[in-house]
Amino acid sequence: MITLTRRHARILRGIFRRSTLGITHRGPIPPLVFTAAEGQLCARHRYAHLAIEHTSPSAWPSSGSVALPIEALADLEGRDEATVALESLGVTRTVARWSDRGIPQSREYTLTPVGPAGFPDPPRSWTEAGPELLDALAEATVTAAEDDSRYALSCLSLRGATGSIAATDGRQVLVQGGFTFPWSGDLLIRRSPLFTCRDLPRDQVISIGRSEAHVVLKVGPWTIWLEVQANLRFPDIDRIFPGPRDAATRWKVDPADARFLLDALGRLPGADEPNSPATVDLNGKIAVRAKGSETAPATELILARSGYTGPPVRLQTNRELLARAIRPGLAPWPVAGAGWWVLPVLALAMWLIVRRAP
Repeated sequence: MITLTRRHARILRGIFRRSTLGITHRGPIPPLVFTAAEGQLCARHRYAHLAIEHTSPSAWPSSGSVALPIEALADLEGRDEATVALESLGVTRTVARWSDRGIPQSREYTLTPVGPAGFPDPPRSWTEAGPELLDALAEATVTAAEDDSRYALSCLSLRGATGSIAATDGRQVLVQGGFTFPWSGDLLIRRSPLFTCRDLPRDQVISIGRSEAHVVLKVGPWTIWLEVQANLRFPDIDRIFPGPRDAATRWKVDPADARFLLDALGRLPGADEPNSPATVDLNGKIAVRAKGSETAPATELILARSGYTGPPVRLQTNRELLARAIRPGLAPWPVAGAGWWVLPVLALAMWLIVRRAP
């Protein structure tokens, strides 16, 4: 029998839910497996490319192993320390008993065995990474595509040689650096909404390791196995970025202007137009313009605190991509004077049609 508290069930449900695990279909998925040993209570779930483990001291007598559908946590969770007893009634049945404000509750769950047997091994060694690694993986997940096409656009590239994380959906590229990975080459892992979940600790040191088939992250009581996608092909993003000699114009966005523009972009006319276009004009002054139709006058925002160097340039882009690229803290934009794109170095890159201003 496994014993935990309703508060513990609430903590587990923050992660072990279909939306957080990236499971979109309604069919059966593997159950959550509880195991108690040596005073530790471990909850594990493995499906597709992702495996997750939560380990904590067991405050109540527990022993053995019990499986439970992850949806059952919604029934068991609470804000108090009332206990929940889980008992296996065989391979396909589990019963849960608890008290809800003094009223005894009991529910039986049917299990459907699905997915691989066993659980992946831990790495032999760990490397420490800062808490910012989790936020970087979250940003990369937002940038990557949900589905693959010719290339593995639903994957994140963890680049050991440069200590960077790269992601692209075919329209934008995000490259974030400053990390240390315990491997020398490039590894691909699937994007996951798990990285964006605020129930994972965001202020703790992260340990990262590599097993034979997985990249493994450990943060607080959580351990996450991410299957390496060895047979997929990631775009050669290094060929996209212009060299220093090609960056004829460089746009530096002042943080105050960035905050002003981030607040205003969604309220400019034409937001519902295809690709939500906006025009950026670097020609003596820096202006961002948008309009709702061909005959409507344009609304213009002047970024008086920002600056640029190099020849005048006018560009048009999707304003949602522009919003991601102008967040405070990103590097100045190098603009290829006669090229096809505008790219923030080591930040968000966007495919943009560029033409010279008159």
